[in-house]
Amino acid sequence: MRRARAQNLPELNVDRGPITVSSHTARSSTATRSLGIRLTELPSVYVHRADTFTRYREGGFSARSNHADASTNQQWRDAGSFRQLRVEQLSTPVFTPTLPTLSAKSSRRHGAGASARSARTPANAKHPSAGSQMESSGMPVAVAIKKYWKLLSPTDRDNILRYKYVWYVPVPKSKAHKGTNVGVDKVGKRGGVHKSRALTESGHRGHVAFRFEKLSVLGAGNFGQVTRCLDHKRKREVALKMICTDESFEMQARIEVAALERTKNGSPYVVEMLEHFVFRDQVCVVFELLHINLYEWLASREFKGLDMSIVQRITWQMMHALQYLKRIGVVHCDVKPENILLTRPGAHDVKLIDFGSACFKDKTTYTYIQSRFYRAPEVMLGIDYGHSIDVWSLACVVAELFTGRTLFTGDDEAQQLSEIAKKIGPPPRSVIHESTNSDSRVDIRVLTAIDDDDARTGASTSTRKASARSRAVVECDDARFNSFLRQALRWDKARRLTPERALTHRFLNRVALR
Repeated sequence: MRRARAQNLPELNVDRGPITVSSHTARSSTATRSLGIRLTELPSVYVHRADTFTRYREGGFSARSNHADASTNQQWRDAGSFRQLRVEQLSTPVFTPTLPTLSAKSSRRHGAGASARSARTPANAKHPSAGSQMESSGMPVAVAIKKYWKLLSPTDRDNILRYKYVWYVPVPKSKAHKGTNVGVDKVGKRGGVHKSRALTESGHRGHVAFRFEKLSVLGAGNFGQVTRCLDHKRKREVALKMICTDESFEMQARIEVAALERTKNGSPYVVEMLEHFVFRDQVCVVFELLHINLYEWLASREFKGLDMSIVQRITWQMMHALQYLKRIGVVHCDVKPENILLTRPGAHDVKLIDFGSACFKDKTTYTYIQSRFYRAPEVMLGIDYGHSIDVWSLACVVAELFTGRTLFTGDDEAQQLSEIAKKIGPPPRSVIHESTNSDSRVDIRVLTAIDDDDARTGASTSTRKASARSRAVVECDDARFNSFLRQALRWDKARRLTPERALTHRFLNRVALR
């Protein structure tokens, strides 16, 4: 008998209803009847090299052979080889494809001993088209099912049926037989220190979409989890963000993906989204893997401030990122040291990440955004906001990079506004009047009291303005830096420094020449 060949796994449409059993399917009728399902479409998956099986109109199956001497009994024995998987092994048969099929470009060895070589086209065969050649470098799911079905968990058994090709088959060490390669090829360790937790066997070191092997946790929050993964298809490490299925995050996940689609390949200072998909009802976004964030970098230096030249370089790059976001109509809404990452160890190149709070211009529906220490005054006062809030946040970040300390550290928003007023002076009355609306979360009397204190001292308006212009935001000998901070930290968003004007400021205008 000729050796069998693996074909693409078809879609199975499962309908409840009476069972129709032909004489050729009598062997599996008992298992099918116990589940109470009727397979309305079941093209053969594991077939003889020269045979093609088609569904008969009355519900039975017939075989059409390309060889005249092939007997009917032999054909049906080959067709029955796939049925050896037994329908009763699926505790909850769900055959509703929700994920896009995966393509392949690599021939990397796969987890649990599953190798792409078993799916390669023989040397004497005709070369397939470019698209099919990419697919063939992955392991056909029929081969993976045949080799590893007994070792898969019930959940993986259900999910694997939704794919045509797989690149990584998770097999627990306790179940793997001797000689099985449970892991994958070793990957060199990245330089630097990542604040991540290893995913051990007890910690459910798993996979995503039978392609991404989870290695460690990079971060977690209410939104979900960011994991360092090994992409067995592309032979690279990536950062994979899995967003919770909670309804409150569903809409924001869509906005995040839409914002990242706009930023794709547009700026070298914004993180690159490689792809996105849905896995087990969770939105998954794949990013390039970067180095540590600026807060971790400061912590590794025991919060000693950075050299001014490094601060200038980082500021220049982030202003270019904000300039690009403004041009495409995206407001980041959460600029802070934790969301600015170094691209690699030993370098001062950075990228802006985490668009989980982002919004589009003129579609600012949320009122509670930004981390409090980096929150712009208009957000706290309930005033309409836009791209200028990102400039405010960045100014707070660069001041922190130079001093090693957070610039404004209020315990709540009222105290935060007081801290701001002490550093840069009280807000103008126009800002106070604009904030007198129902959305304001801060008692306006706090700000008016500060303004009245200056009035009681007898200081004139011109004197207060001159004092604000000469006030140092941070202690340093570089007057250009304080001038830059004062213009970027203005109460009035209309008078605040824009990314375009910031790049021409004397503090940054010569950074690009270095």
